[in-house]
Amino acid sequence: MNDPKRSGASDFEGLDQWLAQFLDDPFSSGFDGSFRTDVYETSDQYIIEADLTGLPLEKISVLKGNSSLTIKTLSSKKEAMVFLPFCLDKRKMTALYANGILEIMILKEEQQLPASSNNKLIIIPEQR
Repeated sequence: MNDPKRSGASDFEGLDQWLAQFLDDPFSSGFDGSFRTDVYETSDQYIIEADLTGLPLEKISVLKGNSSLTIKTLSSKKEAMVFLPFCLDKRKMTALYANGILEIMILKEEQQLPASSNNKLIIIPEQR
């Protein structure tokens, strides 16, 4: 099962949802009770950005699922779910918020992380 060339059924969990989200029209998010999100990658991490202009940090929540992140705005009741084609349990994540943009960085390299029952990601206000 540790052979990287072979995959099991669990490797494909959420792939349909991720693909549907990837192929969605990014300009339609303003009409469905959501907000603009972008997902891109660098050589060592995945980055999710959400445009939350006008919201204070205290009104934003990020919840971690098995292979998804849910970004919620507590005041306007809007949310966006980002499905990823991998499990988040062994990925180090950092969230920064500055100038109305929430940026969530997820390391590509899996790490041995301490077990946590808390699925809420702490958002750090970025100092400029």
